[in-house]
Amino acid sequence: MAKTDGQTDRNGCPPKPKRFLTAYNFFFMYERAAFLEAQLGRSTSDEKKSASAADTKPWTKQIKRKHVRSHGQIGFKELSQRIVSKWKGISREEKAIYERLAKDDLERYRK
Repeated sequence: MAKTDGQTDRNGCPPKPKRFLTAYNFFFMYERAAFLEAQLGRSTSDEKKSASAADTKPWTKQIKRKHVRSHGQIGFKELSQRIVSKWKGISREEKAIYERLAKDDLERYRK
């Protein structure tokens, strides 16, 4: 998010807002989180996933988190291949949730 309290960058210009995310970006974030929770032994449900997709916005965090060691459960290539196959197979209703989030984020970016 852009800083709105009068802060400027080193050139004296206000900072640019973070780039908007696409529907696939949102889907990837939530699927990755669900996969890692499942791998680490935590349970997730479809209701929890759909509620979190609509209600929470993890991309708006302003505090930079410390680097966390890799989970070591799966490589990025294999994870992304699994998520791509899920993305291609989801219903229009599910895809509409992520497209709505992307549309909202695009509006935020354009402001």
